[in-house]
Amino acid sequence: GNPLARVHATDPSPTAVADTVRRVEEAGFSDRLTAEVPPGLTRPCSPGHGPFDAVMALFTLSAIPGGDDAVLLSAAAGELRPGGVLLLRDCGLYDMRHLRDAARGATPVDTAAFLRPGGMHRRYYSLADVDRLGAGA
Repeated sequence: GNPLARVHATDPSPTAVADTVRRVEEAGFSDRLTAEVPPGLTRPCSPGHGPFDAVMALFTLSAIPGGDDAVLLSAAAGELRPGGVLLLRDCGLYDMRHLRDAARGATPVDTAAFLRPGGMHRRYYSLADVDRLGAGA
């Protein structure tokens, strides 16, 4: 790996942030990681952490209700240095998670989004949705 690499990790779950920090400390890389619960659903991180060479959003946008997924993606893209990359991995329309949510009685919000038991929001994206979000970012 790159000995100069630095990572700023965020997660809306304080438990996940604490677990990440603990595991990175155990691996001996605590000097290369900062982590936080982001300041809100549409902010990728607190001010002062960017700019970044890369932003990776893993199953993040799908958990954001309404149109705020586009706001978050645009804010994340705004944290990039010139030439930086934004990597996105999220729930696909009609993938296995989508079919399971539909079969298990999650409450439909619209044709591509559900409110799951416990109140978690999950949206499913088509390739056209991802293209639209990317163009807006």
